[in-house]
Amino acid sequence: MGGVSFLRPFVNRGPFPTDGSGITAEANGYDLGDFPYAVQTAAPWRFVADLSNLDRCYDILAIGVSGQPMSPHYDDQMRLWLEGGYKVMHFDREEIESLRQVTMTVLSPAADKGEGD
Repeated sequence: MGGVSFLRPFVNRGPFPTDGSGITAEANGYDLGDFPYAVQTAAPWRFVADLSNLDRCYDILAIGVSGQPMSPHYDDQMRLWLEGGYKVMHFDREEIESLRQVTMTVLSPAADKGEGD
């Protein structure tokens, strides 16, 4: 959608300055022959895990968790990502339930019983 000119203002964010190279923790790719080295690729998801303690796992999405431009979660992680920050990942069911903001109910169509049933 960001390639469609009239949609760009609604779906694209940036450009923003960022650090990193192809060999750093904040890996970003750029053309060495194209000074001033504009970033062309970057990790959309960063993840850090402490496998000895799952309460210390962290992640961040480059933009946000929603793919809907009108959602408040479309770009709510972007600033933190640009600053090299992370969010705590939650694995405990009770903790997840206490942090829940919305509930989704998935409905299935009724089974077709056919004629004469």
